[in-house]
Amino acid sequence: MKVSFLLDESAPTSILKVLKRKGFEATRLIDLGLLGLRNSEVAELAMRKNKVILTLDSDFLRLRSDLLTKVKVIFINLHPRDPSVINRLLEEYIDRYVKALKTKNIVALTKQGIKTS
Repeated sequence: MKVSFLLDESAPTSILKVLKRKGFEATRLIDLGLLGLRNSEVAELAMRKNKVILTLDSDFLRLRSDLLTKVKVIFINLHPRDPSVINRLLEEYIDRYVKALKTKNIVALTKQGIKTS
């Protein structure tokens, strides 16, 4: 099954380009005309459309428990939030992050590697 991503408002546009270049389907909330949604609404949308949320917003780690057990999230936990660093890490490791989502619901992208919960 091919993974499809839903990019939260916090994700820079350059991430979309990296994902598409790597062969993934990716959609931004802004392209759907859905800015200003609550995180729980984004999670419900992602589940309905069978998409993985990609976000820089740590609030997605604190969704309601019923959502956390169902939704898949890649949380980009980098400071400072340098798009070139994010893009390089995604370019190099996105396949590992996707593989980790087979057994975990939340995967954090950090400079040290992958963290799961």
